[in-house]
Amino acid sequence: MRQLIALRKRHPVLARGDIEFLEPENPHVLAFVRQLDGETPFLCVANLSRLAQDVELDLRAFAQHTPVEAFGQTRFAQVGDGNYHLTLAPYGFFWFTLQPPAAQVGGSADLPTLAGNWAEVMRRRAPLGRALARWLPSRRWYAGKELRVREITIDDTIPLRHPDTDVALLIVRVSFTEGDDHRYTVPVMRAQARVANAISADTPSAVIAHLADGEALVDAMAHPEGAYAVVGAALSRRVATGRHGSLRGLPRRSRPAAPLGSPHDVHLMGVEQSNSSVLVGSAYIAKLVRRLEAGPNPDVELPAHLAAQGFDHVPGLVATASVELQDERAPADVVVVHDAIANDGDLWTWMLDELALEIEQTDTLDATKDSSAWLADVLGRRTAELHVALGTPGDDESMAPQAFTLLWQRSLLQTLRNGVRATQRAIRRAGLDVAEADALLRPVDDVLARFDRLRTEKLDARRIRVHGDLHLGQVLRTGNDITFIDFEGEPGQPIGERRLLRSPLTDLAGLVRSLDYAGRSAVDTAIARGLVADADVAELDDARDAWTTAMRRTMVDRYVTTIAPADLIPTARDDAELLLDVYALQKGLYEIRYELANRPAWVHWPLAAVGDMIRR
Repeated sequence: MRQLIALRKRHPVLARGDIEFLEPENPHVLAFVRQLDGETPFLCVANLSRLAQDVELDLRAFAQHTPVEAFGQTRFAQVGDGNYHLTLAPYGFFWFTLQPPAAQVGGSADLPTLAGNWAEVMRRRAPLGRALARWLPSRRWYAGKELRVREITIDDTIPLRHPDTDVALLIVRVSFTEGDDHRYTVPVMRAQARVANAISADTPSAVIAHLADGEALVDAMAHPEGAYAVVGAALSRRVATGRHGSLRGLPRRSRPAAPLGSPHDVHLMGVEQSNSSVLVGSAYIAKLVRRLEAGPNPDVELPAHLAAQGFDHVPGLVATASVELQDERAPADVVVVHDAIANDGDLWTWMLDELALEIEQTDTLDATKDSSAWLADVLGRRTAELHVALGTPGDDESMAPQAFTLLWQRSLLQTLRNGVRATQRAIRRAGLDVAEADALLRPVDDVLARFDRLRTEKLDARRIRVHGDLHLGQVLRTGNDITFIDFEGEPGQPIGERRLLRSPLTDLAGLVRSLDYAGRSAVDTAIARGLVADADVAELDDARDAWTTAMRRTMVDRYVTTIAPADLIPTARDDAELLLDVYALQKGLYEIRYELANRPAWVHWPLAAVGDMIRR
């Protein structure tokens, strides 16, 4: 009964919605639909008999909708064009929300309207939570797309200072039917009609709800005014308080940071990723951390540590803002501000341009070309220097390197074994019928045979803090040098896991895989553009393979030579190569699963690379 009452409170449609009784042929079943503007329709079906009943319902008006059982969030079969069939236990009942197909969600007409003034909108958490529940799943940074949502609630609402408009930071909790809750940062802004129309035209996905006065509730990071308030919270030492916690700004330098100026200094960065970033003038780049977790963010810890060790190929840390979380002892970093680095773009984009030009001019790829040789050399040298600095603890003993143990090596091998099995399942589910998958689909012990000595022979190696998600897109070209960025690690992993000590070869393996991707992408793009005759495709792919092998060799040689005095990787080159191959294979397996889920057309790239690794 308590669940029924709570459900009715959360869904106004159950109290005020229009009711339409259905007329099934089975007289023992009562069925009706309730609807209310701006709300998801509810279907209620009850068996009034002491015997089990079978019923068919005319739900053609809701064709393509998916009934989701309201208590357990179990998804039932989609409604088709004919009658909908259900079986009910004696005196049993179902309450369903009728979820529209994805193509119908997100349009302006589909958005809910929130009543009341700004203070009332922020105070009435139930309708605001329902609006967010419709909006959140479509966000690029929302990590629960494959999980079943049980409830979305607002833990806290923290008003932010802004002279001209209303801005607030929402801490949103998403509870699932299984697994731990997620917390997300959603800064919202009241947008006047003119601004709301502009945002709707440029970034329609940033509009969360209509307001009753004709204005709109929008994601504050989609407009300079809102982002200005968010960044300002970090650059000042002010404390903004909410109902349960507070947001505290913390400048990180002894000298004051340059003032923020005006919203005109804030430039939005159009690509939505796992977090939201803006450029502030030419001085700062500010990041809003979308998924909140208690504890220090690696993108705060590691650049600060590297700067203290004199490694200046990272952006300087300018300021942070942290927020208190309910039921957590430690605050969470929510805004991180770094120095903006003048650059010529990231190495991924730059390298693809270089390779495309080379293929267009010469019909081949050559690792001895100046641009390729420079890239392999500088990546190997600077990455080794990065790891030496990360392996120097300074005043922080938690950064001290730890020696490998047999237990750690066995854990690493088991993680790799789990990755092989998960990837094999993903390939079989996808029904791939390609020769490239044959090597990987062999028995797991055969796939991992060459790594078996990790179980019995302890390697002379150390574990340190690492970048954790290093690839060409995380490195900026700065003239004839490079700068490493985005130290938060793999955003899909919990912060505690991202802060684990690992072999520095984890990062080097990420670069090895990224170089392989760059070569394959350049060749496929050239073929798609018609720059390569069909008869020359095989020859170009052989040249690409030779280029990748030579680039890997040059980069790894430079890396090993530079890092050797620090004793962080095995002194025996065969041991170092074996460990590098472990991490490269682990990364390749992840890439296969990612591409199958997100970009199936690309899956042949990591499949081919993993097959080569296994056969080597």
